[in-house]
Amino acid sequence: MMDMGCHRIEIFTNLLGPIKETKSFLNNILFQREVEDMATAHFTFKNGATGVLISAHAVKEPKDTLDIYGNKGSIHVPNLNEGTIHVVTESETRMEKHPNHSNFHQPLLDDFVSSVLGNRIPAIPGETGLEINRILDKIYGR
Repeated sequence: MMDMGCHRIEIFTNLLGPIKETKSFLNNILFQREVEDMATAHFTFKNGATGVLISAHAVKEPKDTLDIYGNKGSIHVPNLNEGTIHVVTESETRMEKHPNHSNFHQPLLDDFVSSVLGNRIPAIPGETGLEINRILDKIYGR
């Protein structure tokens, strides 16, 4: 969960808002080591929405997907690092393309440098990282 799951928690909080409650299951299915190879977290958001995040290193067919279901439609991202989004609403189904930068991290680094030079808060402020770490602490029972 600490490796890639933390980034997915950030996506959840960006889309659904603050997390009110967290329950988790951490297991070592394949690898006997100090960190889990399978983690499942269930989130209840302050707005009443719920979400489930599974982060696994012990799977034969790894996937990095996002599916959101609502009462007026759904959003499906078959690969979070690809930039394709399928949107289903009451009136239409469409596919959107949002290509990634060739270096995933470069835009964030550029924004951070620009924020320091321009004396402004970066697009992803430190408080976001702090909140994600608080959620991770709950997942790990700390």
